[in-house]
Amino acid sequence: MLQSNQHQPSILDSSALIQVDQKEMSIVPRDEMKNGVPPEIRSIIYSSKNLEDDLQMLGMKIKQHEENKKMLNNQKNKLEDSILDMQVSLGKYHSSTMHGIQNNDDSHNQSDEETIRKILQHERSAAGILCKLTLSDVTDASDRSLTKDVVGIVATLGKVDDDNLSR
Repeated sequence: MLQSNQHQPSILDSSALIQVDQKEMSIVPRDEMKNGVPPEIRSIIYSSKNLEDDLQMLGMKIKQHEENKKMLNNQKNKLEDSILDMQVSLGKYHSSTMHGIQNNDDSHNQSDEETIRKILQHERSAAGILCKLTLSDVTDASDRSLTKDVVGIVATLGKVDDDNLSR
């Protein structure tokens, strides 16, 4: 029932061989001593050198990542400063335009009054007649409802300086 290992070569006997590294496929015979150093110690030295090399490589990668992180943080800080500067100038712009809009509302009212006055100067134009009708209290409510829709269009035409266009 027991089979002997006579059919297998002695070099494949697991007690006679040591695998140096899982990545490394070379196998060192156990009996062989180089320079007076046992194979187990050589295997340990070889593995530790590989680990040191891997550790050094990881250290270099970590250093590179830290440098990249510092550079990205610097860029982020510059962008944040730039955004703040833009927000401040945008805020100044909005505050100046809001002030201008408030002033513009007053000028808009003045502009409307000026437009009406200019329209009334052209008494014989359609705009002048309609403007007189809307300003006078003599017209009936029914007449106002008929002219109400037309006044906006005519008033827009009344802003034109040309008498031919305002008729």
